[in-house]
Amino acid sequence: MTTTNLPTSAAEAFAALDHARQQKRAAEVAETLAIAAAADLYDIDRVRVCPDLEQLVPYGADGTPVLGEGLAMEVGG
Repeated sequence: MTTTNLPTSAAEAFAALDHARQQKRAAEVAETLAIAAAADLYDIDRVRVCPDLEQLVPYGADGTPVLGEGLAMEVGG
């Protein structure tokens, strides 16, 4: 088991908090880019899949391309 050295001053604690927030923001950006790539690349193979099994759904405003509803399940985990 490893232990993390905890901050010993308020300045170190705030620096650690800032670092954690930067890491969280970077992870959120990476997640958003991955979801956008998945939306661009996700394809429904109508030959292998029954046409009624997966529907195309508009997830955005008017003019937004429709996506397979399975993408939402994949992204949602």
